[in-house]
Amino acid sequence: MGFAKLVPAALLVFWTHAAAAQAWIEFKNEEVRFAVNFPEQPVAEDIEWISEDDAPLPAQKFTAQRGDSIFSVIVVDYREARPITRLGAEAHTAAKYRKLGEVTYDAFSQLDRISGLQLQITKASERRSFIAIHAHEGRLYVAEADVPLRAPPPGQFQQSLQILDENGIRIRYSVEGERLISTDELDIDPTLISENALYYEDGYLTPAQYQELLRASGGGAPEH
Repeated sequence: MGFAKLVPAALLVFWTHAAAAQAWIEFKNEEVRFAVNFPEQPVAEDIEWISEDDAPLPAQKFTAQRGDSIFSVIVVDYREARPITRLGAEAHTAAKYRKLGEVTYDAFSQLDRISGLQLQITKASERRSFIAIHAHEGRLYVAEADVPLRAPPPGQFQQSLQILDENGIRIRYSVEGERLISTDELDIDPTLISENALYYEDGYLTPAQYQELLRASGGGAPEH
C-alpha cells in the first residue's frame, strides 16, 4: 500500500520536471530592440554582415538549440549604411536565403504591421528553414528556425517575435501607420469609455483614444 501511494507523487515530480525541461523562455534584448521565445538562454555573438553594396555592417546573432532544431535571430545595424542600401535590405537578405535550397513559401509578411518577408526553404541536407525578415528604424531583423525535414512548424518561435522601442516596449502600428499604445502600460481602465469609442485591438489603442481615456478618468496629459 505504501508503494502504491507513492507512485502518483513520483509521477507528478517526473511530469513537473519534464514540463520544466520543455518550457520556453521569453528573451528580451533592449539594446538591439527585440524579444522572442527561445527554448533556452541563447548564445550571443558579434558577427559581420555584408550589405548589398559589399560593405561590412555590425551585427549580433542570438542562437539557441533544442534537440536537432536551431533557432536564431540576427540583428544588423544599417543606421550608418547608405539610404538606398537600407531600403533594399529586406530584398537583398531574402535573395541570399533563397540560394540555400528549394523555396516552398515566399510572401509578404507583417509583424505588428511592420512589413517584411517570410520564407520557407527545403535544403539538400533534408532540413527546413523558416525565415522572417523585417526592417525597422535602421535595424534589420532576421529570425530563422532550422529544423529537421519532418519536424512540426516552429510556431512557438515564429509567432513570438517582437520589435521593441528605446524603452523596451513592443512596437505595434494601426492600419493607418499610427503607433499604438498598449493598455498594459496605462494606469487607467479602458472600460471607462464605450467600446465604440475605442480602437481596441488585443489590448492596444491609438494616442487619440488614450487621450479620451485620460479625459474620462480625469487624468492629465500622457507621458508618451
